Amino acid sequence: MYYDNLARKTRELKETTKGVETVCAVIEQERKLSENENTLKILLNVMKNQNWDVEKAMDVIGIEDDQRDLYARSARYALSKQS
Repeated sequence: MYYDNLARKTRELKETTKGVETVCAVIEQERKLSENENTLKILLNVMKNQNWDVEKAMDVIGIEDDQRDLYARSARYALSKQS
């Protein structure tokens, strides 16, 4: 019974337009999340290793203006959790 449901859902995801779009959307979300996590790690490492504040570190690694607030808040949150 479970295998039939799994096979049906797998076929739907692979063979229908809606299924393929769903899979592509999930993969894109995961890619963006991974990219954001990696950027935050880089930001935190630069701050720690160079003893810079968040603003200077974001300037150096080139974080775009529209993302600066998010990364600044995320960095401050991560640093508060390390204390």
